Amino acid sequence: MLMQLLTVGRRRLLLCTACLCVSAGLSAAAQAQVVRARLVAQDGDVAASGDGSALSSTMTYPASTPLGKPVFAGALDSDNTYVWVDDQIVFLASQTSDPLSASGVITNSCGANDSGNWVMLPSWNGLPAVYTDLGKLVTVDDPAPGFATDVKIWSVSMPQIDASGAVYFRGTVYLDGMNSESGTALFRSTDRSAAGTTTLYKTGDDLNGFVLDTFGVSNRYDISNDGAHHIVRVQKTALVHAVVVDGTRVATEAESTGSEGDWEAFELFSINSGGHYLFAGDSTAPTIRDAYIAYDAQITLREGDTVGGVELLNPATPVGVSINDKGHVAHVWNHNPSPPSRTLFYSCNPADLTKSKKIVSDDDELDLNGDGVADATLDRLQLATNLGPGLTLAETDMVYVRAGLKYAGSSVVRATLGFPVNCCGDGAVQSGEDCDDNNDVDGDGCSATCKLEGSGTGGTGGVAGAGGASTGGASAGGAGGATTGGATAGGTGGAASGGAAAGGATSSGGAAGSGAAGSGATAGQGGAAGSSASGGTAGGGESGSVGNEDPSDDSGCGCRQAGTPTRGMAAWLLLGLGLGVRVSRRRRRSPRRAQC
Repeated sequence: MLMQLLTVGRRRLLLCTACLCVSAGLSAAAQAQVVRARLVAQDGDVAASGDGSALSSTMTYPASTPLGKPVFAGALDSDNTYVWVDDQIVFLASQTSDPLSASGVITNSCGANDSGNWVMLPSWNGLPAVYTDLGKLVTVDDPAPGFATDVKIWSVSMPQIDASGAVYFRGTVYLDGMNSESGTALFRSTDRSAAGTTTLYKTGDDLNGFVLDTFGVSNRYDISNDGAHHIVRVQKTALVHAVVVDGTRVATEAESTGSEGDWEAFELFSINSGGHYLFAGDSTAPTIRDAYIAYDAQITLREGDTVGGVELLNPATPVGVSINDKGHVAHVWNHNPSPPSRTLFYSCNPADLTKSKKIVSDDDELDLNGDGVADATLDRLQLATNLGPGLTLAETDMVYVRAGLKYAGSSVVRATLGFPVNCCGDGAVQSGEDCDDNNDVDGDGCSATCKLEGSGTGGTGGVAGAGGASTGGASAGGAGGATTGGATAGGTGGAASGGAAAGGATSSGGAAGSGAAGSGATAGQGGAAGSSASGGTAGGGESGSVGNEDPSDDSGCGCRQAGTPTRGMAAWLLLGLGLGVRVSRRRRRSPRRAQC
């Protein structure tokens, strides 16, 4: 029986050491499977920073500051327009004498940076306006910046802001005295004033023979965090569309995709500060494979592919894409089976999104407070390609999205949610796998860093190597929890009793020392070598937990069981597990991962 248990223990540990998630005798199937999520805000919440009334259901699709703070705008039940950044309201219309209302604000995007600058799209005296922390930028019927003096603004939409405070928005214009639109433009205001506003693109621009027509600049665009790069869908006569990156056409309708079919439609866009970009849409490939996501104009995922265990069965359509400055990607697909469901995926390898990991799907249960127990059900990931990006992957690797929540006995509540994701350290771009669900998919090991928000508890001591040879010694110290900001804390290894420099007796091995909780990103150091051929008892110690607001939560490491890490294992079982650790360490090329 003991040998059987040791064999099982070793096999399980060989499969699981990449994430060091060891069950205390419970199978994964026997543990609750819920998805960890951060509830930023929801309908009915009363913010301490508000006017005492509750948030209504008018919140915009969320954006994110470069440092990862969620941003959205909306109205309170009092009809007071607000801007929300991170965990509080930072602006109320009632704080000014400006004639603002939230009418129309829910149909557009907003944005903020980490310097306190922000932009939204409320109504000003009943007319849509671009409004910032400095006040009104422009409104409908104002003179159109960058055009002749008799040209005025007909409409404004999709405002964004970069880290420097420059604001971008798409607008249509009309000639004074004519009651029809006569042009379009993507505007940029360096100082959030009308005087500092110019056009990046406008009707009549000639992009190397591709002349933009009346509706030549669409509201499908994106700006990098640093403002150095932009991607936009443009149009010339005969309704031919193209994708332009920093002034250069990179894809045009009816031209070859370079793989299967021609480009046919461009709907979703995202670009990062390195100039790398995503766009998604439709192609002339066979119907079961015509929808796509492209990275740097190369198709990286198609309808019909299986990704994260989900087959994107026809009709499947991408409805959200986002790439951050690390090159990590979040994307959402609408897919069968009926009724159509939406699934959020995440990848550290933008060049091969088929290796993406599933994060959450409609109807999944959500843990909103980190206790491993379901608090609500995800009714729907709410995205609309014609109303704004809808999805943002922050630099902290938190995915923000608007969604509907269902609580027991209640109707659907609109909310802004954050889903923590990670690349198990360095992203493993060469393999494209994330040590998913307790398995090191391609057998190359995981990085020793597991990046998540929050702060966790430090892991306790390392175990003594069985029969420590002169070159062996104690195993590495237990990895600590993640520090705030996501760095892994490594514990220092405990020296084996009897294995210090003075040497121990040859007849007995030392018991494991207990390593101190580590801090920062340094991996745990091994204990001193034990002496003699006879090994001591393998030391256990508590498993360290990766921090994610709650130290017992481990969902971000791909080890998604509920509850706390293993505690108080019997000595004989730990001995078997210790042997497994030694065997697995010899087989791996990279250091073992932080404990989940």
